[in-house]
Amino acid sequence: MGSSRTNWVKLAGVGLLLTACVLPAQAGFFDDILKKGAELVKSAEQSLGLQDAATTEFLAKRPEEQDAELEGLRLANKYDELFKKANALHGKGSTVGTYFVSAAYLQGWGVEKDHVKGFDLLKQAAASGNIRAQGVLGGLASMGNKAFPLDGELAKSYLVAGAQKYDEVAEILANLYETGSANIPKNLAKALEVYKTHPWANAGKWSAKITTLEAVLAPIPSAEEFLAQTPQQQDKTLLDLQARGDHTDVVKLANALLPSGSPIAKYYLALAYLKGEGLAQDKIQGQALVLEAADAGFKRAQMFAGAGLVYTKDEKLLDVPRGLKLLEASLPDFPESAIMLAEIHAKGDFGQPVNLPKALALYKTVQDPQYLAKIKPVIAALEDELKPLPTVAEMLAMTSEQQDQTLSALQVKKKYADVMRLATALDEKGSAVGAFYVGSMHSNGRGVEQNEKLGAQYWLKAAAAGMHAAESNAGRGLLFAQWGFERDEALGVKYLQACYDYFNDCAYELARAHQNGWGGLPKNKDKALSIFKNYRWNANYSMKPEIAKKIKELDPLAGSQDVFVKVMEAAKGIGVRVTDVRTEGNSYFGSGTMTINGSIKVGFDAELFVSESLAKPKLFLSFTSSDRRVHDPLRQRMVAALKGKFGNLYSAFDGNSTMFVQDW
Repeated sequence: MGSSRTNWVKLAGVGLLLTACVLPAQAGFFDDILKKGAELVKSAEQSLGLQDAATTEFLAKRPEEQDAELEGLRLANKYDELFKKANALHGKGSTVGTYFVSAAYLQGWGVEKDHVKGFDLLKQAAASGNIRAQGVLGGLASMGNKAFPLDGELAKSYLVAGAQKYDEVAEILANLYETGSANIPKNLAKALEVYKTHPWANAGKWSAKITTLEAVLAPIPSAEEFLAQTPQQQDKTLLDLQARGDHTDVVKLANALLPSGSPIAKYYLALAYLKGEGLAQDKIQGQALVLEAADAGFKRAQMFAGAGLVYTKDEKLLDVPRGLKLLEASLPDFPESAIMLAEIHAKGDFGQPVNLPKALALYKTVQDPQYLAKIKPVIAALEDELKPLPTVAEMLAMTSEQQDQTLSALQVKKKYADVMRLATALDEKGSAVGAFYVGSMHSNGRGVEQNEKLGAQYWLKAAAAGMHAAESNAGRGLLFAQWGFERDEALGVKYLQACYDYFNDCAYELARAHQNGWGGLPKNKDKALSIFKNYRWNANYSMKPEIAKKIKELDPLAGSQDVFVKVMEAAKGIGVRVTDVRTEGNSYFGSGTMTINGSIKVGFDAELFVSESLAKPKLFLSFTSSDRRVHDPLRQRMVAALKGKFGNLYSAFDGNSTMFVQDW
């Protein structure tokens, strides 16, 4: 049981609820008593921990089981149950409960958000040794915010504790050591230790990181040891030292190697001069050395110098032919060179002719995983672009659908001359698809001089043969005398009816034809409304806003359904159990029941009446019961529930309790 004070609070709340049931209801008093009583009961129940049988069983479990169960409730979004059990556990002094209650207040899980209370509880849980809380606090202290100023020592102490168990915390700690963030001194050895010793759920995720750090932390060789290495080893040694920022050692070892004329030494000294790392910056000397290294055949220098000569903005250094040669010479060792060259050949940059086959071949030489994901779509697009065009004989052997797909794809690629050539050949063989695309080319001036009248003739030819895309164009063209067609509403409507099932535009214009009586059709608002409401419109169809306007214009109930839904939601909000919602004629109806004080039965009815003779819909609501005392508070509650949703709300009592909305 909870404290005696808590029990008295709960009894007081129950007393207020009972009082509300027996005292005669007065305006507003009925609701205030119910509300205050419910708040007191809820407060007391939270303080008592709601120790029902399930909670009691939960409290008997071991801490690790409790932690796992609460985490499971969090993942399942069962926040009310999570807060109930965590609060009960917190009341027993458990740090597991304290942590989850703190998280509930911070996130609003099953309880109203309270950041002050949440952070206080989080600090308590962390100070008491809860690893989850320590991990969270460590992360917050490492970033710094209003609640927790940046505190590297606090972050480190808590993260070290949390990293023992949680991958996310270990990752934050390793990153802090690696980058030297949050006022924590950079310590690559400590970072490597975390990456290597933490029991990661996915250990392979950090294999590359471990390899890199191990290389960075490898001992620096003496000059004698370095000179005894192979050229490949020397390159790797200097590259690793450069990556970890040991620029003085890079210069020292490169200078030791320079007397041999090594291009490797010249390259790394060039970088030191260009960037001013380990040597006073001297760009002229750096440029000269990197070009010497490149001309001597060192591929890393060829890639670096080649890119510089091609992409430099300094006209004195620009030398595209020499740069391209150096990039090509660095292949296949450097995928960066392959990608740069491929882009140049694909786009025709730097005065080079477009050469898609060469670009594709270069992209396909790249095998480095870090680039593959980015260039796969480019490779696929180039392969599609380079597919050989079908011959006329192959086109004739295709189905109409395949012919349409092939010509449509070529049209998207703007290969209009090929579309015209193949479509003309198909048209000469009697293909409706061929006639349609010849018409499209003439009508839009693609690949030929624009001639809308000639295009319309070809579309009519294809439409007469039953091609639905041509029926759509011809139907709308004839109906509105556009795109080179002369007006013929009857024939236009005929074609719209033929393509109705296939194109949104056909359905839309056919509905308008029924609405307005075009093309010899009788005016039929019901038919038009049926199409507008029931057709399978594409989600992104451009005319959907206009369709919504048409439905509102033609349907007396249009827009009223949303209003009625809000009314019924308001009724449910005050305790009505809705039993029926239906539409009859020009009205929406809803009904339900509720019970007051456990015994007073109340009936509820609602009608939203819509008529063309009314300027605006009318809403009628009524409560019916044997006890007139409940009507005034019910009416007030319903008025409050609907307030703000409608413009002017009027209510009146006629023996039951009737109210209506005149305007919104």
